[in-house]
Amino acid sequence: MKYIFILIFFVLSLQNTYASHVAGGELTYQCMGLDSFKFTYVFYNDCYSPIANNVVGMWIYNLPGFGDQILLSMTSNSPIEIVSNCPGVTTTCHGGTSPGIQKYIYEGYYVFPDTSSHWEFIISESTRSCATTTFQTPCANNLYIHATLNNTNLSCCNSPVFKEDPIIFTCVNQPYCLDLSTTSGSGDSLVYSLIDPLVDPNSTMPYSNGYSLAYPLVLNQPFLINSVGQICFTALQPDITTYVVLVSSYKNGILISEVERDIQLYVTNCNGLLPDLSGINGGTSFDTTVCAYTPFCFEIFSNDLNLSDSTFLSWDQSLSTATFTPTGAKNDSAAFCWTPSSGDIDSIPHCFTVFAKDKSCPAYQVNSKKYCIRVDDLVSGSCTVNMNTISSTENNYIKVYPQPSTTFFDVDFGEQFNKVNCFSIIDFLGKEIFQTPVTDKYLHVNVAGKVSNGIYFAVVREVSGRIIGRSKLVVENY
Repeated sequence: MKYIFILIFFVLSLQNTYASHVAGGELTYQCMGLDSFKFTYVFYNDCYSPIANNVVGMWIYNLPGFGDQILLSMTSNSPIEIVSNCPGVTTTCHGGTSPGIQKYIYEGYYVFPDTSSHWEFIISESTRSCATTTFQTPCANNLYIHATLNNTNLSCCNSPVFKEDPIIFTCVNQPYCLDLSTTSGSGDSLVYSLIDPLVDPNSTMPYSNGYSLAYPLVLNQPFLINSVGQICFTALQPDITTYVVLVSSYKNGILISEVERDIQLYVTNCNGLLPDLSGINGGTSFDTTVCAYTPFCFEIFSNDLNLSDSTFLSWDQSLSTATFTPTGAKNDSAAFCWTPSSGDIDSIPHCFTVFAKDKSCPAYQVNSKKYCIRVDDLVSGSCTVNMNTISSTENNYIKVYPQPSTTFFDVDFGEQFNKVNCFSIIDFLGKEIFQTPVTDKYLHVNVAGKVSNGIYFAVVREVSGRIIGRSKLVVENY
């Protein structure tokens, strides 16, 4: 109990005081080397009052009694308005009447004196926005943001970071998906969960009658977050609520980092309809599994039931080696193409988010969908190869002849043979059925008794095991 009193005392002493306009916040960190970390706090302002604070206090504590504090300074690019309005529409951020939201970014540095399984970082803001309709006396409560770090086994650890600005406005009676996904940080797995908005270490915001964590709005089904950080819902009436997503990052099953986003959500009656996005190649599926090293593409289509409206597609660029090419048509579509490498093989899917924005006024309406791709290893036994996608132009570093072959054939590794460590044959289901080391530019292969008539992959690997060349191998007439 003494610890709780000490913590509350220090939190209150560091409380950052504003008017009643706090629309949310999030706190993340990045390791700068050794035990030095950069902290980034994003503060969301509903623009009904001016921001006066150029610095924000952050409290650092560790059990059983260590406490410290630093000041985070506002960056030069603050504030940034995150609501997209039509030309000529003035928001509350600029003296108008249309609702606006600004984000302010604060940064600061800290060097840790030791390692611990539970460092906690706290920012407390006074007070929350009075605009919220789903909580009791919202502007009598503070915003309490926290993050954690376990640096006992990984001293240089990055927290997860939210990929996109939050969507603040959506429409009554229209299906919508919020993307709350983050980078993985230094972890190998992420867990997303929803928690009640906090006002101090031990208290949550009290909901008004009829509202709860599972129903922060009037909904036709519970407000739930899935494993890739997405919440899909349909609100049934206008409301302004607050929700919090907690992102927990694990490394080898051990919790190493936690961050959260506490944010307001406005549901309003809209003049138009939200644009919509198709699944993969116009279907209803948003998930697929592909083989590493194999190029693949699919199309995404948008639609708007307002026939006079148009749509524009963009994406979050989560996959740096992929391409996303919109057509620029009235109802925009886009082609996504990617060739995953060995480094992309993972049981955790690689996900990216596509945004469809329409041209309705006064505020452009935005919808989003998440697309997830799991990458299998070509030789894992679980990856089925589409041989129709393999062409003779993909024979990097390798030539197999004659084609078709019997069980005896030759391989020419060309001038790049010094990069090659081993040669393998992989069947149609991705199972490795033959392997031999490579010590020369040329290799004579005898696979009698190991293969039957059919189509195979001939592949070469470097020392790390990464496939760096392949060729189609056709065996027949034996």
